[in-house]
Amino acid sequence: MKLSNEIILETIALLENKYTFPLQFIDKMIKSFHLEDCEKTLNKSFSKKEKLKLILDAQGSLLFVGSKDINKEIRKRIIEKWPDASINECFKKWCSSSGSSKSHKVRKLYELKWHSGKQWSNKFVEISGFNKVFTGLANESKKSKFEDIEPIIKPPELKDFQIELKNALIKTLNEKGDEAKCIISLPTGGGKTRTAVEAFVEWLQPRFAEGKYLIWMAQSEELCEQAIASISQVWSSKEFTDSLRIYRFFGNHNLSIEDFCGGVVVCTINKIYHDINNQNDISKEIVENCGALIIDEAHRAISPMYKTLYEFAGNLNGEAMFPICGLTATPGRNGQTDVLSQFFKSRLYTPTLGDEFNDNPIAYFRKEKFLATPKHIKIDTNYNIKHIDIDQNLKDNELQEELENYFKQTLLKDLAKDVNRNIKIIDILRSIKKG
Repeated sequence: MKLSNEIILETIALLENKYTFPLQFIDKMIKSFHLEDCEKTLNKSFSKKEKLKLILDAQGSLLFVGSKDINKEIRKRIIEKWPDASINECFKKWCSSSGSSKSHKVRKLYELKWHSGKQWSNKFVEISGFNKVFTGLANESKKSKFEDIEPIIKPPELKDFQIELKNALIKTLNEKGDEAKCIISLPTGGGKTRTAVEAFVEWLQPRFAEGKYLIWMAQSEELCEQAIASISQVWSSKEFTDSLRIYRFFGNHNLSIEDFCGGVVVCTINKIYHDINNQNDISKEIVENCGALIIDEAHRAISPMYKTLYEFAGNLNGEAMFPICGLTATPGRNGQTDVLSQFFKSRLYTPTLGDEFNDNPIAYFRKEKFLATPKHIKIDTNYNIKHIDIDQNLKDNELQEELENYFKQTLLKDLAKDVNRNIKIIDILRSIKKG
């Protein structure tokens, strides 16, 4: 969570005066949090207070969170200044080891795992005199593992082509067993998520009260959050009398079996795959009581992790499998179109908007004002991409995977660290007229 200016000033005073953080250690924090280029970017030297403000602006309420050496050292320098009585009290309560020296007790305490909002983090912040926001109770970056959505707010009406796809989807949902499968394909920005949410909410609404789940599978935390936002908006706009519970089951979000009472489980395949392999109760609860499954980026639906999910569901539910719908902008993207088509029973639903749409969906949507037309501005940042060696014998799909890995794991990080490039981008942004 981003800190208010008042909390930042209070925290700086504590770190400087009560806990006497030396400049050398503050510089170490700057480096550990990858903030060392800020002085160069702004072309100025920071004072001790300015460096602490920079750290607090960047870290927010997560200053004490983490198991890296720098996080432990921050906690260590603070605990060392506690009264002996507080150190002894906490050591007795949270540390099972024996040992009488103060240094031993301090080490055991600063090495304790930090769980936001839990007893140890609360006690640490209380004794140290920091604002309660540092416990993680008000930490926006660690969102609630589920939300109860009340009915309000009206989203824009569906377009005719979206209503057409929604009705086709509901028809498939009413099929039985293996026949209840399909893919919806719309170009990026065409409203795949919104269309699917409208269909599934309408179809599953009476089933949620029976403890059924919609499992919404997305490929990243960002896409999971987008799905949650869309589901929340659609449910809020309906004239339903009940609230809807949406569960976060991705990234660092974990659930307890006591949390469950039907609703929408938004998750990643990695999360549910590992839960199945670890034989936890969560995956059994949601899969055994699944009303329907949506797979965003459906060209991935035939990967090994998904096959594990289908086998697990088959063992629990027998032949009475739940409906499965895929969403994609590129149904043939992974080079296994035949296998994908076979899995989804050759049911690919696209808008019937004529040859102009079929020839160039994006251009058609822009012409009809469904999508905005971007203005492209090329900016030369003088960045040179390093030469990379690639095996010339790779197949096309293997080559694409190799290049994607390089782009995600190496190139993006190198670009982000290029100070001159960042300064150039900032200057361009600042030159844009207001409005």
